[in-house]
Amino acid sequence: MFISNSGAFVAPVLAALAAGGYSAVAVGGLTACVVYSVFGVIFKYISVDSLYKFMPKVLIGSVTIVIGINLMGFIPGYIGDTGNLGVIIALITVLAIALSSHYFKGALSMFPFLIGTLVGYIVSIPFGLVDFSKFNGIHLFSFPDAAFTHWESVEFSALIPVIVVYIAFTISAICECLSDHAALGGIIGKDLYKDPGLTRIFIGEGVANLSTAFLGGLGACSYGEGVGAVGFSKCASTLVTGLAAIMMMLLGFLEPV
Repeated sequence: MFISNSGAFVAPVLAALAAGGYSAVAVGGLTACVVYSVFGVIFKYISVDSLYKFMPKVLIGSVTIVIGINLMGFIPGYIGDTGNLGVIIALITVLAIALSSHYFKGALSMFPFLIGTLVGYIVSIPFGLVDFSKFNGIHLFSFPDAAFTHWESVEFSALIPVIVVYIAFTISAICECLSDHAALGGIIGKDLYKDPGLTRIFIGEGVANLSTAFLGGLGACSYGEGVGAVGFSKCASTLVTGLAAIMMMLLGFLEPV
């Protein structure tokens, strides 16, 4: 399972930044880690089958859907001031993804999102939407602007609402986590709730949140795109996922990226 920055944590991260900057975000990440770990310990002693007694499948699925719908409000911000032209390019990108995933065979069939992104990028260049001046004067390598370099002292009273918000949103993110693992389990034909088990899944998610809060400032969760990548490529190797994660971290040191 590929764990990455989660849309479920957009609102609490923004609230934490407003309350106490990146220091408050770090406390939020620690809170998420504790909540996930508590659930992990609970399911070490409770049967996985009892999960649906207090978190029915319809609840897990509906919360996951709502998380995605809430992110739709950010779409105008991505399109920016490009107006109708931006919408057209967005549709071209989506169409390229759909066509390549449906018609391409062999190795090309594994890269529909990369192909769609490339098509959208190329179409954007003639309309002046790509600002190449951003590459002027930059170095090939640089140290990432990590979140912990922006920590400063914060009053504990300002952290209390942050902790409460993160507890609530972590519980909702748990629903997204369960949905993604159920979907991935369906693809590979394995009950991931039982092997590796919810204890390892939840503690893994908690450690990921602690790491991302300290380094990037964002919350983390299992990622639907990662599940889709397994579905497209038919490759569920943990070695491949681990190498992909290492490549992503190394890209963080390339300033042009």
